[in-house]
Amino acid sequence: MKRTATSVVLGIAVVLAFSLSPGVDVVPPEVAAFQRAAADVVSPELAEVERAAADEPISLDVVVTDAKSRPLQDLRPADFELTDSGETRPVDSVRAQPGAARVLGIFLDEFHVQSGDATSRAQTALLRFVDTQLRDGDVVAIVKPLDPLHAITFATDRVPIRQAIAAFEGHAGDYTPRSEFERNFMSRDPKTADSARAQVVSAALQALARRLGDQQEGRKALIFVSEGFRPAQPRAIVYAANRNRVAIHPIDPHPAAGDADAMLRALAEQTGGHASVNETNLAPALTQVTSDLDHHVIVTFKTHGPEDGRFHPVQVRVKRTGAQARARSGYWAANAELAAAAARASAPRTSLPFRPSRSSPYIRPWIGMSRGDDGLTRVTVTWEPGDDPPRNQRVGTITMKATSGEGKVLFEQRIGPGDADRASFDAAPGYIAIEMAIQTSSGAPLDTDYRAVSVPNLQVTKPTFATPQVLRTRTARQFADVSRDPDAAPSASRTFSRTERLLVRVPAYAAGDTSPVVTARLLNRRGATMRDLESVAAPLPRDVVQFDLPLASLAPEEYRIELAAANPAGPRDEVKEILIFRVTN
Repeated sequence: MKRTATSVVLGIAVVLAFSLSPGVDVVPPEVAAFQRAAADVVSPELAEVERAAADEPISLDVVVTDAKSRPLQDLRPADFELTDSGETRPVDSVRAQPGAARVLGIFLDEFHVQSGDATSRAQTALLRFVDTQLRDGDVVAIVKPLDPLHAITFATDRVPIRQAIAAFEGHAGDYTPRSEFERNFMSRDPKTADSARAQVVSAALQALARRLGDQQEGRKALIFVSEGFRPAQPRAIVYAANRNRVAIHPIDPHPAAGDADAMLRALAEQTGGHASVNETNLAPALTQVTSDLDHHVIVTFKTHGPEDGRFHPVQVRVKRTGAQARARSGYWAANAELAAAAARASAPRTSLPFRPSRSSPYIRPWIGMSRGDDGLTRVTVTWEPGDDPPRNQRVGTITMKATSGEGKVLFEQRIGPGDADRASFDAAPGYIAIEMAIQTSSGAPLDTDYRAVSVPNLQVTKPTFATPQVLRTRTARQFADVSRDPDAAPSASRTFSRTERLLVRVPAYAAGDTSPVVTARLLNRRGATMRDLESVAAPLPRDVVQFDLPLASLAPEEYRIELAAANPAGPRDEVKEILIFRVTN
């Protein structure tokens, strides 16, 4: 389905071609796109490959404190007892981390912090932390759940840091939309909304960990202000943190016990951080964050296990009385295949120069993906007018320019609303930049819309959705014409009238030349099935299926369409995707 201008807010639009993995809660495709675009994190199988060969040492950041939580100094290898997969290993070296600029991330989880006292308690503690614990040269990034993942920025000036904290507004349990993205793509049904929020926060945590890792070598800290949630894949957060030497410090600003307390503690324990859960005074935990950065040691050891590509748990103990040690939970061993893949994943890549995303209110773009030629992905862009410009002006055309990550111009052309010659070009999987210069009907410059777009690889081995489309019609004749037109322009809206009849067009792919079996069901806002949608035969590409959805019988309400794609034979690989829309009178 169409990616509206809200996708620009995320800065990662149009990865909507992907679908959810089996066993993961079904969420809107825009939310799934947010998760999959989380800073281009490599797959879990590669995320922790740390050695090219068995004789290379493993390094762990270890925080060691005495019985009064004071950092211990002058530690030697003989002070440590280390087990690797249950087997004792000698510690080769222990060295203090030399003084360096401290790098911190602060994640303000507005989705999972209650308004009122919990939010105020977090703001007060964080503002005091900024004033008393940060020092000149500290580098800080502050992120909220729906911030653009590709545009996470760091600051040394305390003024914008304080402003971001002061603007923190927790609203756990409140599903009133606060942004265009939430209004269009996140359900107000608590169960569905909670699942979508968990996916978004999980993705953003991984993105922030990656960006922290890009800043410098050595230990980094991620302060996670949240009352906790239930991520579908909690290991992915730990993978991203450990790969980038990021210790997660959960700060729960609500003093009462909650269902997700164990999740917060687990994030800290598995990444070498410290959790503050069910505590009324948050200051000691925040002070611990900077103390850990200043007073940790780096412990190295060699492992003699097989190069099996598996996770190896590590436990570190200090032999001194009353001493406690905190370190991440382990490492992934290398093997030749994974090491080569990891090297490819981490190879230097040309990236687009940073430029903040800008979503123009005057247009509603639609950006779609489908298979292109020679392993490329076909990108299609069209648009509809948005808000009315000032002074009785009207949007006439846009001049669109698409640029690859290497700076190559992929497309540059003027496009009118709904033009048959809408922008369509092939791009290699990765990131591209799309800039749209908006002109009035008289040709005068009006505004600019800019976004970084993630282009998926649609050469897949399992059933996968490309970008679903919703086409709106009003008469039987128009419906028939549109159903036979492969180039019909999709709608950029998620709100429709009961007088309309929708055509839902779904590109779906599987391995090789096979096509998956695609079905569609209409669900109410609670997720209960209302009816199966009938497919509409037409001379379209063989990988495209379309469904009929008349709206006349539906009451004004929020609804969703559940799409499912499965192999026609062989392994039962099935993926699902949810499209949310609203019907008005």
